[in-house]
Amino acid sequence: MYRQIGEVYGSVKDKEPWCEGAVPVTEIGVFTAEEFFGTGKAGEIPGASEGTARMLMELSQQFDFIDSQSDFGRYRLLILPDVIPVDEELKTKLGSYISMGGRVICTGESGLDIQKTRFMVRELAVRYKGKAPYSPDFMKPQAHLAEGLADAEHVMYDCGTWVEAKENAEYVQMAVRPVFNREKDTFCSHLHSPSARKECYPAVVETKSTAYFIHPIFSTYQKTAPHWYKVLFQNELRRLLPIQLVSHSGPSGVITNLMEQKEKNRQILHILYYIPERKCRLLDIVEDVVPLYNLKIILRKEKRVRRIYLAPSMEELPFREEENTVEFTIPEIAGHQMCVIDFLK
Repeated sequence: MYRQIGEVYGSVKDKEPWCEGAVPVTEIGVFTAEEFFGTGKAGEIPGASEGTARMLMELSQQFDFIDSQSDFGRYRLLILPDVIPVDEELKTKLGSYISMGGRVICTGESGLDIQKTRFMVRELAVRYKGKAPYSPDFMKPQAHLAEGLADAEHVMYDCGTWVEAKENAEYVQMAVRPVFNREKDTFCSHLHSPSARKECYPAVVETKSTAYFIHPIFSTYQKTAPHWYKVLFQNELRRLLPIQLVSHSGPSGVITNLMEQKEKNRQILHILYYIPERKCRLLDIVEDVVPLYNLKIILRKEKRVRRIYLAPSMEELPFREEENTVEFTIPEIAGHQMCVIDFLK
């Protein structure tokens, strides 16, 4: 036991010089549902918060959880997941943020007033009519939202809102109604009835600076993780943030965290790749370290790069630098790897 503890902390000691004083580099602020719906019980996290965190980590996004009192100006994009009400104070603050060039994504009931009678964020370009009359309904993504998805209707499991798109909406993706709602008088042995192949109401409404999804996509992702939910959201992210802080060529199990040591003029990219297995009823267990080879990384950067190397081995990596990005390849990741990006002064 003590030998194992020594091995673990020996590894930590070797990596310490690149961890001391490091702070996260983030570009997305996610409103925490706990501000409005916290239970006060340890470990009880609202589904919207957990689903957002899972999806963003799988997409290698660099984000913070924030509340209505946070400094919005630190972020290029704000996400209000599923259940975030907006009062007059938050409305004003969000309006100022958008007018200064910020981007906002709202999903589900986020953006409504506390009484759920109207949208407070006028920049979303939607008018509230109530609960969607059909659920589940479908979406056949078009244009940029279709990238990476089959040319088919995708079921949207949880009930969304019913909205009209206003005149200032720049793109509207329509929902498709089912034949009928699955109820006692109109029953289907499957989880939902088939598509009626008829568009019914907006499913996604976009402006230059905003996007609104009628469905609670993050709560659903926390429960059942439909792959097409993540792809739809990723396509929307790419529209609003064309060049993201971190992207890679690996599987969704790769987790990245970008840190910065400002006094040393360098950033440190942490890459984790462990595969948990459900070997028992109560726990997910990591027993085997499965190496990952030749992972390509693209980072958005604001300064010229002097060198990139692996820590703590100090092995230097070749890189290719563009105006706003730097690209390099990590030969092998065995669980955890740090890459250090030194900038020119």
